[in-house]
Amino acid sequence: MRDYSVLLGCILVLGLAPVMADQVITDEVTDTVIIGPPAHEFVNAVDDPAWRGGLIYTNSGDLNDPYKITRAGGHCTTNGDATDLQDNLGLGIWGFGCQVTAGNALADDFAFTDWYAIEQIVFYVYQTGVASPSLNRIDYAILGASPQGQGQPAWTTVNNPPVTFVNVYKKLLSQAPADPNGCTRQIQKVTVALNPPVILPAGQYWLAWRASGTGTSGPWQPPVVIPGATNKPGANGLQSAAGASFLPVVDGSYPQDFVFELYGTSAAPPPVGACCLITGVCVPDEPESRCVIIMGGVWQGAGTACDPNPCPPAQGACCFPSGSCAFTTQADCTGTWLGAGSDCDPNPCPPPGSNCQNPLIVNLVTPYTEINTTCGLVNDYSNTCLGSYDGGEDIIYALLVPAATCVDITVTGADPNNNWIGVLVDDICPPDPSACLYSGNSSSGHVAVLSNVSLAAGTYYLMIDTYPLPNCVQYTLTITDCPGACCLTDGTCVAGVTPSACVAQGGIFQGSGTDCGPWAYIAASCSNAFFDISATGTPVTLADDNGVQVPIGFTFNYFGLPKTQVALCSNGYLTFAPTGWNVHADVGLPGPALPNDMLAVLWDDLNCTDKPVHYQTFGFAPNRYFVAQWKNVPQYNSADSNTFQVFLYEADGCMELRYGAYATTDFHAGVENHAGTIGTDVTALVVPSACIAICGYPPPSPCPPTGACCLAGYTCELRTQAACLAAGGRYQGDYVPCDLPATCGCRGDCDCDGVVDFDDINPFVEALGGGTPCYFYNLDVDGSGVLDFDDINPFVDVLSGGSGQCP
Repeated sequence: MRDYSVLLGCILVLGLAPVMADQVITDEVTDTVIIGPPAHEFVNAVDDPAWRGGLIYTNSGDLNDPYKITRAGGHCTTNGDATDLQDNLGLGIWGFGCQVTAGNALADDFAFTDWYAIEQIVFYVYQTGVASPSLNRIDYAILGASPQGQGQPAWTTVNNPPVTFVNVYKKLLSQAPADPNGCTRQIQKVTVALNPPVILPAGQYWLAWRASGTGTSGPWQPPVVIPGATNKPGANGLQSAAGASFLPVVDGSYPQDFVFELYGTSAAPPPVGACCLITGVCVPDEPESRCVIIMGGVWQGAGTACDPNPCPPAQGACCFPSGSCAFTTQADCTGTWLGAGSDCDPNPCPPPGSNCQNPLIVNLVTPYTEINTTCGLVNDYSNTCLGSYDGGEDIIYALLVPAATCVDITVTGADPNNNWIGVLVDDICPPDPSACLYSGNSSSGHVAVLSNVSLAAGTYYLMIDTYPLPNCVQYTLTITDCPGACCLTDGTCVAGVTPSACVAQGGIFQGSGTDCGPWAYIAASCSNAFFDISATGTPVTLADDNGVQVPIGFTFNYFGLPKTQVALCSNGYLTFAPTGWNVHADVGLPGPALPNDMLAVLWDDLNCTDKPVHYQTFGFAPNRYFVAQWKNVPQYNSADSNTFQVFLYEADGCMELRYGAYATTDFHAGVENHAGTIGTDVTALVVPSACIAICGYPPPSPCPPTGACCLAGYTCELRTQAACLAAGGRYQGDYVPCDLPATCGCRGDCDCDGVVDFDDINPFVEALGGGTPCYFYNLDVDGSGVLDFDDINPFVDVLSGGSGQCP
């Protein structure tokens, strides 16, 4: 027979009976106790001979009590007694878990008919397999009402209380007296002194407790045992499993009770007064101990009254957007107040990002990067536009967009195991179940991308979720400006450039999401034959509906954008995008649905499971070419054969689609850009043994010429002529560089006010004397590179010529 984990305890709390096999003998379950008449003890409970109190309540009985079945003497090596688990009646739980470390706790009720002072509480608990007393901690709480349906109470902790063995063992009724398998559960008596004593009037109360010890198993609480019966009449013990709410304890379907004893004395009614509760309510005529210990209130003193109400305003938990909690009044709460009496221990406040009411706030400034996790945030939203990708735990961001923008959003799993990611953007929360503004998923792999997300100024909600398995992921969220067109100083346009990269090239960024105009891809028949690389190329094994990214071996120009990697996809296409590698439902090109940024060779529902795709790069720069080849690949659920390949050429950015024999008739072929808005469909040109060349032609540059623009203070910027004149500058001509000082200087304007006049004489003389009152180019009137007396005559000539306004 074996002890099982706390998990079984949780199962039994839910009312599921253990299987009558090894699991029948399991200590790891809920709480239960032995109840008996108040006149009896389970064993001698009080060890302090100076203590004069007596037993005032017992939930157990001694060896002669009919509520406790025992076999006296002759058990185990110590000749101890036995308290028997009646397995002959179908009971299967030795003891119920009350481990502090596991978050397990027990509770049972008691009642007084008069005033009593509780001075000691005695618990009877065991740990399996210990050779000496091992319990070293008891947490307890005395409650004025049943904790059923509530979480764990505020505990009083007693470390290293007095502990002794009681020479009583928990055994099976079916075990022989000397069976050593029943000698591993000797019950330990733990005595807890209450100082000062807790004085209570007549009424019903509840005792809750949990324990720790040095043993590896338990602590476990033995249940009440009744000879020939499955449970004690009126049994109502409770257990909190793993910190959850207290629920009734059962063995199978039978309610159980627990062993404990209260010692003390009769007490005269103590002074009473007003008791202020945490809710702000005043309760009159309460003794101090009941007010503080049972009611959790603040006693106002003997003879105090509740009229007028002396209690401060109600306090409760106040939740802040950061997920922190403060215990305060409703008036002082600057967050969300959870109500009078609510508590911050444990913290009830949802962490940021947990739901639409508590999103992670992002004042969107690009680039934005965050490392985070959806783990522990619960599956709040399972009916969104993500479909099956909203089945895991989800996180919510609120994106505060100050001005219209275009961004790319990438969610990257921390490693390949953090996959099947879904991401959406919507302007409502919860997100629309039918159609969000933008949505996407990782499909295969662990990267989900939303491209060209155009947002007007306002608030938007970004949600990250999973397939549902894995149930949660670690991830990196990256939000960057959409690439756009960059106009260089020579008037050429470069597409797909970030703002910073454009500025680094000396260009003018045209805005996120802009481009240089539509490329035109023109197809024509060619005469090159199929060139088999299966003997020399690198094989790639692909599962059905899958893709693998490989290096091209050079930079390939595709729709004006540089590409160095490409995904070989099992369904007969290439894509330069990080997603959309698994799409088998082929459609005409172009189209906005995945896959995008793709080249379809023979796009159909194919199955490459046993047919590797080969790739190989040939030649030398700048005339290299890349080949990808599918050979004898069948359609899904078919035994047919399809052979085809594609060539990518470094020199001119052209492509060739070459075909061997193929059987499919419902395929598509062609090219499309990264947004699926521009492309060329060549399906009609495909025949067996065909060769189709596809070449791209860039649009005319939309960039107006720029040149040096001289602005106030003799500064120079590259601007268009119109922009320069609008800023009040002097345009120096198309493509003229800002080669200061010559570009924007004015010889003789020694005070740099833009005019050569008599006001320049004193600054010129000052400069000759060693001062530097103005721009050197203006002072060096003869252009010799040295300011000296040789500049006097040229300065006088400029001045006397009355040049006036600088050019």
